[in-house]
Amino acid sequence: MKTILGTVRSGVLFLRLPLLGLFLFLFLFVAHAAPTETYGSGSLQLAPGAGASCNALFATPCARTNSRWLAETVGSLLNDAVGDPDKLQTVLKSITDQKLNRDSGFYPFVFDRKTGKCVAHGANNEFVGMSIMEIFDSVGLAYADPTALHERFMSAHHSWVSYLWSDDGREVNVKLAYLVNNITDTSDGQSYFLGVGFENEPLPVDLPCSKEFDRWCSLTNVRRLVGRAQFELEQAGSLEDFESAMYRISFDENRYKVPGGFYLFMYTFDGILKAHGLLHDSFGKTLSEIFVEKKLGSVEEGEALHETFKDAVSGDHPVAWVQYPWRDSLYDYTYTKVALLVEVKFGNELYYVAAGFRFSGMVSDSVDQSLDAPLGEVCSDQYNLPCSFQTAHQLSSHALAHVISSPMPKDKVFQAISRDPAFKHGNFYVFVYSFDSLTLMAHGGDESYVGMTLAEVFKEVGIPLNGTELHIQFRNAAAQGGGWVKYDWVNLANLEQPTIKKISYIFQITIDGEDYYGGIGFNHLRYPLEEFSEKGLKRNGDPIPCSRKFGLVCSEINARAILGQALAELILSSSEASAVEAVETMKIPIEDVLNDISLQDPNFSVNDFSVSVFSFDSNQACATSDGSGCAVAYGSNEEHVGLTWTEIIKSDDALTIEGALLHQNLVDASSSGSGVFTYPYNGTNKRAWVAQFNDEGESYYVVVDYLTADMGPTCLTPSGTNGCPSDMECTDQDDQSICQPIVEKSVWIPIFISIIAVLLVGSTVGYFRVTRKIDAMKKIDSELDDINQAVDKAKKRQELLIMERAALQKTPLTWSDSPDILVPVTPEDDEYWSVIEKMRITIPNVHISKLWRVQNKSLWSYYSFHKDRLEMNDIQPNERRVWHGTSSLDPSIVYADKMDGFMMQFAAQGLWGRGIYFADKASYSKSYSHTPVKSQTSERPDSETGELEMFLTRLLVGKEVKLDQNRALTVPPVDIRTGHKFNTVTGNTAGSQVWIVYENGRAYPEYLVRYHVGSRVKSRSPYESKIEAGKSKRWRSSSSFELDVSTSNPQPSTATHTARKGFWEYLSESGWVAYDATNQTLIEKTFQDVKTTATSPSIVAIKGPVWDYEVDVAKMLQTNVQHPSSKQRKIRYT
Repeated sequence: MKTILGTVRSGVLFLRLPLLGLFLFLFLFVAHAAPTETYGSGSLQLAPGAGASCNALFATPCARTNSRWLAETVGSLLNDAVGDPDKLQTVLKSITDQKLNRDSGFYPFVFDRKTGKCVAHGANNEFVGMSIMEIFDSVGLAYADPTALHERFMSAHHSWVSYLWSDDGREVNVKLAYLVNNITDTSDGQSYFLGVGFENEPLPVDLPCSKEFDRWCSLTNVRRLVGRAQFELEQAGSLEDFESAMYRISFDENRYKVPGGFYLFMYTFDGILKAHGLLHDSFGKTLSEIFVEKKLGSVEEGEALHETFKDAVSGDHPVAWVQYPWRDSLYDYTYTKVALLVEVKFGNELYYVAAGFRFSGMVSDSVDQSLDAPLGEVCSDQYNLPCSFQTAHQLSSHALAHVISSPMPKDKVFQAISRDPAFKHGNFYVFVYSFDSLTLMAHGGDESYVGMTLAEVFKEVGIPLNGTELHIQFRNAAAQGGGWVKYDWVNLANLEQPTIKKISYIFQITIDGEDYYGGIGFNHLRYPLEEFSEKGLKRNGDPIPCSRKFGLVCSEINARAILGQALAELILSSSEASAVEAVETMKIPIEDVLNDISLQDPNFSVNDFSVSVFSFDSNQACATSDGSGCAVAYGSNEEHVGLTWTEIIKSDDALTIEGALLHQNLVDASSSGSGVFTYPYNGTNKRAWVAQFNDEGESYYVVVDYLTADMGPTCLTPSGTNGCPSDMECTDQDDQSICQPIVEKSVWIPIFISIIAVLLVGSTVGYFRVTRKIDAMKKIDSELDDINQAVDKAKKRQELLIMERAALQKTPLTWSDSPDILVPVTPEDDEYWSVIEKMRITIPNVHISKLWRVQNKSLWSYYSFHKDRLEMNDIQPNERRVWHGTSSLDPSIVYADKMDGFMMQFAAQGLWGRGIYFADKASYSKSYSHTPVKSQTSERPDSETGELEMFLTRLLVGKEVKLDQNRALTVPPVDIRTGHKFNTVTGNTAGSQVWIVYENGRAYPEYLVRYHVGSRVKSRSPYESKIEAGKSKRWRSSSSFELDVSTSNPQPSTATHTARKGFWEYLSESGWVAYDATNQTLIEKTFQDVKTTATSPSIVAIKGPVWDYEVDVAKMLQTNVQHPSSKQRKIRYT
């Protein structure tokens, strides 16, 4: 069985029907829908035509199917009635009374062949009695030759005619009508022709969208492409026109491609490729030949796929959705794709034209957190959070893609929805009911209900509501295009509680001419608010109210809770988004909702948290139009209603990004339905949670924001206990409790000072006695040797203590005790030169003007969490130091952020899709460096002419996969060996290797580098080299930079070796430096292997934080294999 949208129910129905039978047929005709492609809304923003039920305004395959079905069905009805004047008038009156129209603009028109007059018209009864010329004149359409069009209508029988048309004040467009002629009364010779048509207008593009996901937008964009191509190909009047259409399908990107990777392909039924949006070098080849040439699969696999496509649209089913296996190469895993195919005929040749997308299901690790509840919890159907709408939307489109394309029998299709976890997310699930039998066909929550009506399910569970009324409500909503429905419900955990409201996303499904509706629901209840800040945080003994002035856990909870509540009410009040409701009083006018938001109704506010609503475009509500949106509701200041972002920022005297840029970022952040955006605001950052909706064709976004600043001192509880972090102590000052850093005193510092003091005293005494007593000098020399040894041991001990302390605190070894986020690194610091040496690999004449170490504890903890997460999943972190430029974005947005740092919300579309890009070579990131302007932060002084800034960054690469450039990427592909996605995508561009991540938290901005290229300016870069800087009395030598990053975790050796208590060192410019623990293990194992087996290799490859090395334990040399001169250093074991 093939599941197909748009199956034609043809044939003569109710032939020689008596009048009673005719009335019965008309009743059933009106009550039952035609076999249409029916979808719910295309996206949360419900763009016009985006996935809505099949519409006569747009050229889609289903429009062709519906027009033909309606024309043939009404034609059969007229043929049966022409011998009976009463029956004939009944049918004609039913047409003019619009009783035989189909939803969404499909209507029949009937003309008398002899008189040329219209005798019935399903769209405008005023046309009855007019000729074609008179009708065209009445709508203001100057047709060149209406008589010729009339002749074309009369000569067409069960075929298509195209013509120009315009009604309802719309622009003139080409219309295509299916004509049925020879409707003749043999008794008096009266004859008629009728037609049903649709317009050649492509479905609006639904963006943003990607062919990698089976979203509503994917269904819309595929229907747009296939419908447009089918219309143009079948209207070709000559072979030249037909070939021109095929050329445009292949090369006209504006017409036959949709951003996100959507394109068309076209084959003959003999298997020859005639058009393809990507494979321009494969025309004339078979699918099997392409499979082998492109390393997509075998000859047999190519032949099988071609037969699948051809069979799907052969015979009586010229339109079909098909599931099929696919892989991007022989070395990649196989996944499932879904394609919409149509049959096209030109001359004696048959073709199929198609476009498709990946059958993906839910995206459970969304980078913008839009599928999670607050605090990273799994989204729950108990609340109306933004993630609830997003989850329902994704599950519904995945279920529909499955139903319309699955090759399984119908019962198995529904069974999969009930049982397959792919159609569930948390406690969200899909249910499907039959339109006519009222029977439950699938239920992901409890399959035991299948076979019952909704009324029987209610009785079984004990729900005291009318199931039949709710079924009718759902069915009517689906029949009118689908959407969000609000209805009464009960708490199943406590049926005695009062009824609550519930929201379901309802959509129509048609399989083999039978109609069903599907749905996914959740409670219309606001997520619990947090009136006070985190538990245990009090000031002067009183709980601290949660405030949008601070970036607390409660801030995120409250923001997302009231955002979901506002989104729910706005969507349900939207004229386009809200489906038919059983009780009209349940629907609140959208103007009232907007007014309640501005007045800070308790439903949409808590403490100082409130909701704002902006239109995408400055409309009549705003006096100015500056590209920065328009506030139609503003909870924190009602006076801002009617202002643009630019005007609001000016009114608040806020120091932040430009209004137009803020508006565009909020639009982008909400493009998938909901998201989050962080931006600088008055010296700190502001975090905005945002979601989209539509009303009367206009798009809006709802936003709730708060500052990310720390709340400040709050440590003393009523009992006097310390509420400070583990590395701070509580001090009571004035009327506040203040958390201050614990000052840790190292026991080795006074020892070291004492040793130095003894050394100085000893040296002075030795100097004054040198001419007196040679024996005394020898004694002092001996003491000095002892002291030097003690100092050396003290230094090593100090180094180990630093490492241990850093490990306990989970902070890098290089960090100081400074409380600042940006800590200056001077040219007298060893790590300064480690950074510049890495830059000079690809920018030889670069000089650092300022170098800052980023010591952001909150951000480091988030980064460490992601590192631990990789290790817990047995994935080596593969940590690297890489470069990143922020372009126009001020680096403070990254280094000062307390939650994410590098954020996908700022990511642009690149060669490997929308992700966060990092480079191996500084020369690559130089092109993306930030040009500092007058600093908005006190820690970074104003720059000088020619200075640029970029980050040296720690990146958790994890498992990487090298891919060719692909702008449609949104996540890394799946590793077929494990069944899990790769962590990172890598590739080469502009002479550098780059790494791309598609989620927050995987990179830490370790150093901010301000630099200039060219001649050294001494005032900015005082030293020419590290050797020169090392002569300074302020020189600080450290191996911490080298010790801090390890890129591999070797498995423990199974060989039996002699355990030794020393360690391996290499000779740096500043002295002997110990290798890190990982490389100690590798080098020691190699040494022991050589010692045990003479034939064992003496060279081991190790990774440093910047370079790759080879260590030869036989020659006792370390070679830098990446350095241009293969620099070598001595090694030793001590």
